[in-house]
Amino acid sequence: MVYTAEALECPKGTTLPDLLLELNVNNVADDRPAIIDGISGETVYTYSSLRAAVRRVANYLRTEVKLTNGTVVGILANNSSDFPILVHGILAAGGVISAFNPLYQGQEIAHYLRIAKSGIVLADAALTEILTDGLALAKLDYTPDLYALLSDTSQSQSSWKSFDLDHIKSTASDNLDSPKPHPGIGMSDLAFICFSSGTTGPMKGVYLTHGNIVTNIFQHRQRLPEMFKSHETVAALITPFFHILGLGVFVFTHINIVPPIALRLLQATATSTTDFSSLKCLINAAAPLKEVVSRELSQRMGCSITQWYGMTEASPSVISQREDEVGVTGTVGKLLPGMSMKVVDSEGKEREPKQSGELLIQGPNLTPGYVGTSTAEPSAAFIDGYFKTGDIGYIDEKGYVFLVGRSKELIKVKGHQVAPAELESILLTHPSVRDAAVKGVYFSEHETEYPVAYITIDTVAPDPGQLKVDVREFVNKQVAKYKWLRGGVHVIPAIPRK
Repeated sequence: MVYTAEALECPKGTTLPDLLLELNVNNVADDRPAIIDGISGETVYTYSSLRAAVRRVANYLRTEVKLTNGTVVGILANNSSDFPILVHGILAAGGVISAFNPLYQGQEIAHYLRIAKSGIVLADAALTEILTDGLALAKLDYTPDLYALLSDTSQSQSSWKSFDLDHIKSTASDNLDSPKPHPGIGMSDLAFICFSSGTTGPMKGVYLTHGNIVTNIFQHRQRLPEMFKSHETVAALITPFFHILGLGVFVFTHINIVPPIALRLLQATATSTTDFSSLKCLINAAAPLKEVVSRELSQRMGCSITQWYGMTEASPSVISQREDEVGVTGTVGKLLPGMSMKVVDSEGKEREPKQSGELLIQGPNLTPGYVGTSTAEPSAAFIDGYFKTGDIGYIDEKGYVFLVGRSKELIKVKGHQVAPAELESILLTHPSVRDAAVKGVYFSEHETEYPVAYITIDTVAPDPGQLKVDVREFVNKQVAKYKWLRGGVHVIPAIPRK
């Protein structure tokens, strides 16, 4: 059967620049803090100064950088209070955002660049070298315009121009009334190219439109009215901004966590005398949180802990749990408004309530497809308009969704996706490795999975222990830290093949 959520109420034709610069759906006062520095407690931007900064960056991009509609702008940067200004400024100028993981190494950056085909790249000054390495490895048939996010051009490599954000915010015009700050942009136009392994395989580029993201914002507002409509709500922005959870939700005291952060909080609060009375809710997403950890942390910090479920392809949220639903043990909540879901067995037959199967989802927040695929030729990830999540679960008679496992190959490391195929391909380039397989193994002491490698070799190794160390280091130096083979390397006689 098909499970359908309540109808969605969302303004039609709204783009992300509309939402920030024109609508003010909550009637928020201009002088209210929009971004607060977490260390000093000082207000970095009010809503008025944030909008002015976005307009100035958009104006500069269009007049000085000559950004045109649909140009993909790559961002390689760490979290900062100016990251949202860059993102919204690019969108208001008609560009498309492709945010790169700042933890990635050269070959991984090269893969990003080949997918996104960024016409312009903005990078933190400290990250220009790794981006340059990635460009050399990508061997693109064009040269993107490169801008370093710094004020001192003497620090930049010769091929990089300076993008002095402070200077731009203080000198560029904020008058974008004519032409419009979002020239010719509609809900169906691209806003983000995000990166996901989908249900299997190497990293893919996910198309997300203005309509996808705006819809998901209003789905949250309707499902979680107290969180998204309260003028007193503050969100701690600790999620990486290159991640869809950072890009899509960074614009509520609520804190987004993943299981390893929850575990560290539990350890840190064991003897802490810190006052957590202002904390209303911890929101766990990206990976399941054990009930025993959730219950103890909730008691210790005196707040609710809710579960969310989503994925990059859904902009990102699909299911959420309200604070008044935390008594329903084991659930990730209910479908967001406007969405529908099927639960199917391995042959694609629909299951009855409380019967487990793969979750298939449909809704206006779902991606139109992946980079390199045509919307006229739907990806294999879709069946009859429903997206195959690769997650196994069931729905009860009240509409609560429960997750019980995964059919997809992905390894979840502290909320990050790791595709076994990517690590296997690197292992196979090691001169001593004949065959390889990678799987995720759960380490309860860290509340996460880690990749474990299984390899076969051509000859007997004179020092198997040293070979394992060599292979592990060979892989680790080529990938981001969260992909490291922390679960170890095992030499076995043969890799089982079905």
